[in-house]
Amino acid sequence: MKMSITERQPFLTKHFAKLIRENKLVHAYLLSGAEGTGKIELAKWIAKGIFCLNSQNGVPCLKCSECNRIENNNHPDVVTIMPDGLSIKVEQIRYLKSEFNKSGVESDRKVFIIQD
Repeated sequence: MKMSITERQPFLTKHFAKLIRENKLVHAYLLSGAEGTGKIELAKWIAKGIFCLNSQNGVPCLKCSECNRIENNNHPDVVTIMPDGLSIKVEQIRYLKSEFNKSGVESDRKVFIIQD
């Protein structure tokens, strides 16, 4: 059975829950680590914590419509960019740049997840 991100990265999920709860997130974070350490899962978990309708102390419920939309890459205020082939392409960077200049669709926040 696959371990949840809170089981795989307990220190980081507790740390980010505290930052979300205290409204102390900064504008950007770089999540780095070996393959399989849960970087993308953690990034999505943070996004869920930001947008969750039923967050408890900064911890997302993982069940509400916002959490489900983020999990399914279907939230308009969470932009995910993944390599197209071996790398991120120029067109993807142009798209990111255009999105940086836009405000959130459903809130005043936006989250960008860029996968290596």
